[in-house]
Amino acid sequence: MTQLSVYKASAGSGKTFRLTIEYLKIILANPSHYKKILAITFTNKATAEMKKRILEQLHELSVGKATPYQTILAEELSLSSVAIQDRAKQAEQYILHDYSRFSVMTIDAFFQSILKAFAKELGVSYNYNVELDTDRIKRLAVERMFNELDENKTLRGWLMSYVESKIQDGKSWNITNDILTLSKELFQEEIFLIAKDNKLSQWNDKQFIANFSKKLNAHIYSYENAMKEIASSALELIASQGLTVDDFKHKKSGVVGFIKKIADGNMEPELSSRSLNAIDNSEGWYSNTLSNDKKQRIEAIYPQLNDQLKQIQDFIENKAKIYQSCVLVRNNLYMMGIFSDIAKHIHEVLQEEEKILLSESNKLLYEMIATNEVPFIYEKTGNQYLYFLWDEFQDTSQMQWHNLKPLLANALAEGNPCLIVGDIKQAIYRWRNSDWQIMDTQVAREFPELTTVSLQKNWRSATRVIEFNNMIFSELPRLLQQKLELDDSKIVSLYSDVQQQFAKEDDAREGFVNFSYFENSEDLTDEELMLKQLPEWIERLQEEGVRAEDIVFLVRKNKEAVAIADYFAKLEARKFGINYNVVSEYALLLENAFVVKVLIHALYFFQTQERYFEVFLEQSVPYLPDGETSVYNWKEYVAAGQYAISLDSLIQKIIRIFKLHLLGAEQLYLMAFEEFLANYLDSQNGNLSDFLLSWEDKKSSLSVTAGDRVQAMRVMTVHKAKGLEFHTVILPFVHKNLNEYQNGEAFWQESATEPLKGVGELLIPFTRGKLLNSTFADAFKEEMCKRYIDELNVFYVATTRAVNNLIILAPEKITAKGEESGVRITKLLYDQLQSQAKKDSWTYTQNDAMEEWSYGELVSSQGIEEIQKDKIYHHNQFFYQDFLERFSLRIKAIDDAKRDTVDAHTPTEDGKIWHQLLEGVKYIDDVPIEIRKAYYSGLITSNAIPNYKRHLTELLQRKTIHEYFTKKYEVLNERPFWMEGSAYVPDRVVYNDEEVVVIDYKFGETQQSSHRKQVERYLSFFEKKGFKNRKGFLIYGVFSEIVQV
Repeated sequence: MTQLSVYKASAGSGKTFRLTIEYLKIILANPSHYKKILAITFTNKATAEMKKRILEQLHELSVGKATPYQTILAEELSLSSVAIQDRAKQAEQYILHDYSRFSVMTIDAFFQSILKAFAKELGVSYNYNVELDTDRIKRLAVERMFNELDENKTLRGWLMSYVESKIQDGKSWNITNDILTLSKELFQEEIFLIAKDNKLSQWNDKQFIANFSKKLNAHIYSYENAMKEIASSALELIASQGLTVDDFKHKKSGVVGFIKKIADGNMEPELSSRSLNAIDNSEGWYSNTLSNDKKQRIEAIYPQLNDQLKQIQDFIENKAKIYQSCVLVRNNLYMMGIFSDIAKHIHEVLQEEEKILLSESNKLLYEMIATNEVPFIYEKTGNQYLYFLWDEFQDTSQMQWHNLKPLLANALAEGNPCLIVGDIKQAIYRWRNSDWQIMDTQVAREFPELTTVSLQKNWRSATRVIEFNNMIFSELPRLLQQKLELDDSKIVSLYSDVQQQFAKEDDAREGFVNFSYFENSEDLTDEELMLKQLPEWIERLQEEGVRAEDIVFLVRKNKEAVAIADYFAKLEARKFGINYNVVSEYALLLENAFVVKVLIHALYFFQTQERYFEVFLEQSVPYLPDGETSVYNWKEYVAAGQYAISLDSLIQKIIRIFKLHLLGAEQLYLMAFEEFLANYLDSQNGNLSDFLLSWEDKKSSLSVTAGDRVQAMRVMTVHKAKGLEFHTVILPFVHKNLNEYQNGEAFWQESATEPLKGVGELLIPFTRGKLLNSTFADAFKEEMCKRYIDELNVFYVATTRAVNNLIILAPEKITAKGEESGVRITKLLYDQLQSQAKKDSWTYTQNDAMEEWSYGELVSSQGIEEIQKDKIYHHNQFFYQDFLERFSLRIKAIDDAKRDTVDAHTPTEDGKIWHQLLEGVKYIDDVPIEIRKAYYSGLITSNAIPNYKRHLTELLQRKTIHEYFTKKYEVLNERPFWMEGSAYVPDRVVYNDEEVVVIDYKFGETQQSSHRKQVERYLSFFEKKGFKNRKGFLIYGVFSEIVQV
């Protein structure tokens, strides 16, 4: 009997808890078996979380701590608490001393370990790297294809024909994006599975494509000519009676207007309702107000016209679908023709760079398993796993299942328990080859004796949130199913287990749900209308005790995250005491950071020598730590012409010239940019042009990540949020039209109808109206069903992230005819709430701009603290060690080893040393520590330590400034402050409730009026921040005067 258990774990039902229990059961039963367990996850984050959870619980068990895990393990293993503690100690020791065999990993990491062991057999270089950036590979392949157009006349002809067809359809002639969209298909497993059955090989044959094109055109022209001949004959008959279209009923929109369209070459896919009404019905051809003379003339030719209309009907009913199918295939034939060309160039790029795509790993292993003995393949890696725990199984692809299924079957055959955990309702990665149908039916078909367990209790959300999700997801699947007009009930069946119970019966939280439906009366875009609603909501939430960091906006696309962050950044109408700050992995883009803008603009200057960078620098002076001095140094460097150095050195030189490392608030961006540079240089050449191309490709996805407890609201995509939970969730952009798709999107389908029969798989473009009237209609509906499921699952994941408060915002979408446009989940939700919510305990309100449904009461943050009205927002500065400067200082320190006094250095040298020493000094007690740091970093010699310590102590004990180096004040050293788009970086700012004091160091410099103006500008900034008492000081040299501003 099989020991395979499949847990269907709805959102918040404790699947990680269950996985941890099963892992602990195995190693507590036999501690040495830790190396025989393979726990599979789908993300690195999930891997880290599972490892952490297992080790934490194992440790708590090893010290005898009573936990929920201990209770369940004792019951299911029939072990005493003492036995559990002893075995946990032993298992913990095994794992920590052999950590590399603690096998919790992503499925991709596991497959990579297999491929590394078989690099020789696969013909792959031992030094191959995995390429994650498929967009870059696609771009390079398409560029190569375009570069060979001069030599490849056939390819050039196809592309020109495709451009012409797009122009005829009123679309953009630019086909690059269409080709890039098409090239995505090359990374889909479906293509590989089709290709292995030789159903794509014909598209490599240019002659075959040319012959097939002629065959299609012959069929298309035959149908069109026959239809036009019938229609033209009817129009000639009408003209012979001295009649025109306007003499007939409904004129151009009536039956004769329909016939004229066909005569003009517009092949309608079906008879119009007015044309159907005219068959065998003479009154359908003319109106009652028509003159008797014209009525008689129409009656005279009516029998012939009726026969001709029936001929058109017969053609449409019996041949229109085949005709429309041929047109669809012909219009996309050019794209299928270049399919093999793109694939060839992708292969070339990867070979030259000694890389394989991550998606290729599954394919290579698939092929290897097909021709080798499976146990041998896996044993060669040195791991013989006996137990398998498979998380997020709904995200498994067909190839992944094929590649791991033999191991699973082997483990089960030996009587070892294995566990699969997943939830089809959370399958949102079909675009990454995942196939929820494996969990739905396939695994049960291939392992019929498995045990299925449904986890129905929700341990995450408050009661009102659970009840809301129970209500809407019991009905939305049925409504979507109706929209598809499919006979089966696939969507409904997938949500048959959606009902959940509230697990925490002793929890008093009820929770809160709000759905607001807005009328667009201001001619705003949907995005603008939704953004406009957000300030009012976040003000209400915070005023009712929800912390900013507990509020999360969930969106579908990265650009939506950026839109929210930009909106709040530019928001002018702000309430006092409300935190409007927003952070996001996507909102904190590197390309928006000032330090990165400086670097990229400078690099483009070196590439193009254009003067734009000089204009940019003039505008950037207020933001640079050294302002005009940096600009002067830059011009000197450019004039010297000594920038023919490595890319890495060039970037470091730019950082030093503009002192970008001193912009503390930007340090995360600078570090992230340098990480991007390091990763680029690790796999690419150091060519500046190639680096900038790579930057342009990736800049929209490069960002810094904010910490979980930063005091700001967060924005993230639903896909990133999967597996997480949040106190309060706001969904502002969930009104997508499910029937929309991008240009270039297509699906593969084989045809059993002539003249398409026997040519293998065809790439069919998404054109809804035409597809529904073609032989591909059923296949199209099946594809749309999968898309509807994808979108419903995304909505389910989004709404189930909420712990306490869930807020959904949506715009009303009305066409010019007053009808709802498209198929939108939010409209279905609106209809459902109108009919169902009024029966329950919902509160309904309405005004001219919106309708609103509320359920329950807002839940405030736990342990909410009084919101602080901070006068200053600041960021920590990361220490940036300039290698070349440090190296020169160390050499100088060695050369000056005999010098025992500070005076022995030049004023400029002293200035650098004093500046760096004081940068780390908050209070006078810090002086010894900072001097030791300076010595260990090579900044000063051991002989100079006493002198530096004495001089620095004497300076800070001067009566004028001594107070400002005591703990009476908060201290900010080298911290940038932003106001109205400008950055200020004073050397030292100290403040308390009564005053703020700015101190700027000008060691080694003589007094200048610009120094005073600089401090006055700092003080002006703090005046605007609300500080009434302000002082400023300039310190020149070490022993010379201290000037109060």
